[in-house]
Amino acid sequence: MAEQTETTGTTASTERLVMFSDGVIAIAITLLVLDIRLPELPEHADSAALAAALLAIMPKIAAYALSFLVVGELWYVHHLRFRSIDRCDARLIWLNMLFLMTIGFVPFASSVLSEHPNATAHALYDGTMACASLLSAALWGYAITGDRLVPAGLPADVRRRSLVGPLRVAAVFVLSGVLAQFNEHAGRWAWLLLIPAAVEWHGRHRGRHHQGARP
Repeated sequence: MAEQTETTGTTASTERLVMFSDGVIAIAITLLVLDIRLPELPEHADSAALAAALLAIMPKIAAYALSFLVVGELWYVHHLRFRSIDRCDARLIWLNMLFLMTIGFVPFASSVLSEHPNATAHALYDGTMACASLLSAALWGYAITGDRLVPAGLPADVRRRSLVGPLRVAAVFVLSGVLAQFNEHAGRWAWLLLIPAAVEWHGRHRGRHHQGARP
C-alpha cells in the first residue's frame, strides 16, 4: 500500500510539473505579441501612412515570429518528452524551473533585439535562446541517464535524438551570436540554419516518441 501511494504521488507530481510548465510557457509566448504596437498615427491616417507604419515595425514582427516558433517548438518537445518521463525528483524540478525561467526571459530579449538590433542585443537574444535549448537538453539528459526517470525500454534512438536536437538549435544561436559581433546581417542569416535543424528534430522526435511513449 505504501508503494502504491508513493507511485501515485510521483505521477501526480509529474502531471503538476507539466501543467505548471504549460502555464509559464503560454504566458511567455503570449507576452511576445505585446511588444508589437503601431507608431502614433494621425486620427485619419491614409493607407500609405498605415503601410509605412507597418513597415516600420517589421523588425518587431520578425522577432515575434522567430521567438514564437522557437519557444513553441521547445514547448512541443517538452510535451512529448513527458510522455516518456514517468516520474520526477527534486533535481528534475529545478532543471525544469531554470528552463522555464529562461523561457520567461525571452519576451524581454526579443523586445531588446527588435528595438536595438545591434551586436549587444544579438548577444542577449541569441544567448537566451541558446541557454533555453541547452537547459532543454540538460533536462532530458538528466532524465535518461541510467534510466533515472524514464522506462528502461525507451529506444536508444529516442534518447539520442531528443538530446541532440536541442543541442543543434543551441549551436545555431551560438553561431548567430558570434557572427553578429562582426556583422549583424550575417548573424540574422545564420538563423536560417534553424529550419533544417527543426525539421529533423521535430519530425523524427515526434515519430519516435510516439513509439517510445508509455501507454
